[in-house]
Amino acid sequence: MNAKQVIALFKKTEFLGRHGDVVIVRDQAASADGEPLKEKVLAYGEVTNHSHRIAKGRAQVVAVANAVAQRLVNVARAAVVDHEEHTAQKLPKGMYRSGIQAQWTPEGLRPVID
Repeated sequence: MNAKQVIALFKKTEFLGRHGDVVIVRDQAASADGEPLKEKVLAYGEVTNHSHRIAKGRAQVVAVANAVAQRLVNVARAAVVDHEEHTAQKLPKGMYRSGIQAQWTPEGLRPVID
């Protein structure tokens, strides 16, 4: 999935969440092809080593080789994304793409650091 496809997905999605520097967007068409992770971590913090993770509910997190969306999350039963420094966020049942937010700078696109 390239950046243009992600922008189009953001425009049509029924669920778009942000959890610190992690963006979560519903994509029912996403295929959970990739490596299932034992730890349900969406992203690790660069400075504090905390993590954005699925803390409650029934969900599978899959690592994908894609610069834009690093994780796919298949939520079978409502789940909760948690982090030590952010308010927990509920994820309803469904398929989601998750990645690190990026911002445009004069030097180019850069990931947001949490």
